[in-house]
Amino acid sequence: MLLGIIRELFVEIARWKEDEIIDNREVKALFPTRTITQEFVTVGDVISLQHGDRVPADCILLEGETFTSSTLLDGERNFKPKKAPLFVSQNFEKIFCDNPTYKLQVESLPAEKNLFKFEGRIVLSSDGTEEIFSLSFD
Repeated sequence: MLLGIIRELFVEIARWKEDEIIDNREVKALFPTRTITQEFVTVGDVISLQHGDRVPADCILLEGETFTSSTLLDGERNFKPKKAPLFVSQNFEKIFCDNPTYKLQVESLPAEKNLFKFEGRIVLSSDGTEEIFSLSFD
């Protein structure tokens, strides 16, 4: 029994060290432009990811398409395709520039037990008008 406890202790220490390495990886935040560690990514941050980067939090892809692994969430090692919502890709420059003509707000309902279900919307506003786009998916 003592050997089992010692083994678990070593496993936990190794996991803690790996988490520290991951949390201290740097990401490039775009608005305002700065470099932060993954530990300090917060709701509303727009971050830039390059090929091979780990996704540091639940995210909505804003431009392009990619494949992601959800190994840390569900243990599955297969890659899942992700694609930016078309209306955001088409208006990316208007939303994410120094003097934006659009304001983007992401809203979501409370978390689901089902990791692959999300209900939310993007509100795109400009000059007093709002457009609402669904982000819900199963």
